[in-house]
Amino acid sequence: MRISTFWYCLKQGIINICRNILFSLASIATISACIFLFCLFFALMANVQNVAKTAQTTVGITVFFDEQMPAVLVEVGFINSDTDNQLFDDNFQDIAQAIADGILDTLESNGLIQEEKVPVYRVQVGLFRNQRYANRLLNELLEQEYPAYIDRSGPYHRVYVGEFDNLNDAVQMERRLKRAGYQTLIVQ
Repeated sequence: MRISTFWYCLKQGIINICRNILFSLASIATISACIFLFCLFFALMANVQNVAKTAQTTVGITVFFDEQMPAVLVEVGFINSDTDNQLFDDNFQDIAQAIADGILDTLESNGLIQEEKVPVYRVQVGLFRNQRYANRLLNELLEQEYPAYIDRSGPYHRVYVGEFDNLNDAVQMERRLKRAGYQTLIVQ
């Protein structure tokens, strides 16, 4: 390569640099801005992760991140003295029960759960179309101190004795009524 060719290439390079100086400066500025924004974003993400990690290790409650279940944080009091703390400790079970009842009531009223119904057993002693006959049997049973009542919810008047949470108690009442001469039927 001749020296004149070298100087010519150098001269043309300088001319091109001067001609494209604005484009070159803009490119350098864009690259610098991208690097700056990346560093800023990285610093923010590192800080957020550090805050979350610090919160998980230093806060006196457990915080679950990215869980797929509904949750609620309930503040039940502001404790800033030993008296407040003692009051909270003395009523802890009542407070916890009130929170649980509130959650269950809300779920039930929104139809999300249904209250489990305890079976009720009754001893049916009579079934009448005529209310007068049902009243006569009811009065007879009440005179003998049976816990009798009439159910008028349908087209018939049903005379029942007792409401029992378990079947054994209903069977005992049925036997007692049968010994007394009544026709009986246990219904649920």
